[in-house]
Amino acid sequence: MISRPFLGDQYGNTMFVCKVWRVGVEVEVENQLERGKIQNAIEKLMGNKQGREVKNLKEVAEKGIRESGSSHTAFSKLVDLIMSF
Repeated sequence: MISRPFLGDQYGNTMFVCKVWRVGVEVEVENQLERGKIQNAIEKLMGNKQGREVKNLKEVAEKGIRESGSSHTAFSKLVDLIMSF
């Protein structure tokens, strides 16, 4: 995700996306949004180590939600438990 905070909670959201969850890149803007800064953000996200980490995280998440994945299995167990009452 490419993030460009503008107002309010967008700054906090950007911090979580880029620094905590590490699934995005912030476009830093002083006064005007510049083409070069957007291009740099796209290149970071798509072409370097950070881009590979995001793709790896995506693959891990997809494995978890498959029918035999850990998230799917845990959710199914929760539904079964709730339905048993």
